[in-house]
Amino acid sequence: GVLMIWHKKDLLRIFETLKNYHQKSIENGSL
Repeated sequence: GVLMIWHKKDLLRIFETLKNYHQKSIENGSL
C-alpha cells in the first residue's frame, strides 16, 4: 500500500542521485 509507494519513491530518488553522481564522474573524467 502506502509504504510500497513511499519505498518506490525513495528508490527512485536514490537511483537519480546515483545517476547524477555517475554523470559528474564522467564529466570529471574519473570514469
